[in-house]
Amino acid sequence: MITHLGLFFIIILSYEFLKYVRFPNLIKKNFRIYKKILKLFSFKKVSDHWKQTALLIYSRKLIFFSLKIIIFLSFIFILLMIFIFFDKNFYNLILSLFGILEAIFISIIYYFLRKNINAKL
Repeated sequence: MITHLGLFFIIILSYEFLKYVRFPNLIKKNFRIYKKILKLFSFKKVSDHWKQTALLIYSRKLIFFSLKIIIFLSFIFILLMIFIFFDKNFYNLILSLFGILEAIFISIIYYFLRKNINAKL
């Protein structure tokens, strides 16, 4: 029972954290930069100097957004490791089919509950 409660709290904390840091927007920005880099290589009439300058700027942005994504995912991973440290059965739960289905179920229910509560406010 404590293991399931821990899973519930992990999912809620992860969801709220990812929503707070606007994780989907970071992913979208990352893909936009990838598209710009690929489009940059397709230009034939642009000088190599300009391409190098633009590539350097895009690379810096890409590294910045990628590091943000890695840091945020690492935070969630560390949170999982803390729960696993205190409850050894938690590891078995999150890797089992039942645990994965339970996590998906909790996530979907929490998403709709949060959406309905925010719609009323």
